[in-house]
Amino acid sequence: WHCLNLCLSNYVSLASHAKMGSIKTIQPAATVSVLGLRLLNCVILHRHGDRAPSANFFKAPNSIDEDKERKKWLDKMPSKRKLETLKKRFPIIRKNNHTEEETESSSGYPFGHLTSLGLSQLYEKGVQTRKRYENEMIDLKPEDVYAQSTNFNRTQQSCQSFLEGFLPHSYYSLSIHIYQAKDDFLNAWDSGNGLQEKVAHLQQFDKEFERQEGEHQEIRNSLCAHLPYFREYPGKFLWVYSGDYYVCNESHDHSLHDDLTLHRDRVLNLVAWRYLRWYNNDEIGKLAIGDFADNIRKIFDHTSKQDITECPPEILNKRFSIFSAHDVTLLPFMVALGAFKNHEAEVLEFDKVWPEYGTIISIEHLADDKDERFVRVLRNEEEIFPLTHIENFKFIWE
Repeated sequence: WHCLNLCLSNYVSLASHAKMGSIKTIQPAATVSVLGLRLLNCVILHRHGDRAPSANFFKAPNSIDEDKERKKWLDKMPSKRKLETLKKRFPIIRKNNHTEEETESSSGYPFGHLTSLGLSQLYEKGVQTRKRYENEMIDLKPEDVYAQSTNFNRTQQSCQSFLEGFLPHSYYSLSIHIYQAKDDFLNAWDSGNGLQEKVAHLQQFDKEFERQEGEHQEIRNSLCAHLPYFREYPGKFLWVYSGDYYVCNESHDHSLHDDLTLHRDRVLNLVAWRYLRWYNNDEIGKLAIGDFADNIRKIFDHTSKQDITECPPEILNKRFSIFSAHDVTLLPFMVALGAFKNHEAEVLEFDKVWPEYGTIISIEHLADDKDERFVRVLRNEEEIFPLTHIENFKFIWE
């Protein structure tokens, strides 16, 4: 239980990019104008960009590599000047008397922080998204866009960089809203809504978790032998931390010990299996993404005057609503859409299952000339939920 809380509170999130051998060519989905429809709203949920590992895995008394590891990641950090420029153009607004400091790694800076590569990834995704919706942005005004992030530096800076690429240069400023944990529908793990307890209960009574743990014991021993952090603090061992080590280093082509390279796929497959096992549980899935889905309903229904419900006023009447979050936000939403139903088989393809750094989920609310409403969902440029009447999409929030 202690380890579960540690995992969730530090928001360890994985997946950089697919391995070269598994990359497939994606046929970009048709644009809204090609469909012959008009855009009412677009809710954009994106994952933060590339970051340093969540912990210094070489931290231990008398470890000769601890400082070397820290310096390696310090060299990957964006310049303070660049971050200040973004902060001035896209300032952070803390809502509801929010005074909580950003949640980051217990290992301190730079661990858990966005890299220069991460900033570039989100800028490029912002440009790409602007090109996709260029016809819908011709008359766009600042008040047509809303932005919100979780309470992490890496998600806030990712949102700022995405906005820099997404908004024309004439848009001098747009604020990014941050809510404290209990009010943040993007951060269910730390909201106190019972998600952690449900996950702990499932792990306790689902014997498959125990079986998987036994099958991977030798790998766990090898990880603890090669990474001083786990060897010195065995109570802090988490499979998701182990996966974090692989993904962050792969993003920068850092070489790993041969024994660790050997275990790469099995470790990441196990991490993916665990999360999919959780999110395919109806109660856990609803707790993980239900509040976010309900806010999509409020945005869509308010636009079409179907239902005027309680919702932060700043979120309504926007053409684009941009939410910066984590893989553990995107993944349950994708599961709720019906992806990975056969997760026992899908877990063998971690690089296809897990949302990579900078993944963009675009939920389009569309209408035809008779004001019939439709919804379509894209993952980056790929259609993952085909165009359908909105009545066939309501399962996502019901």
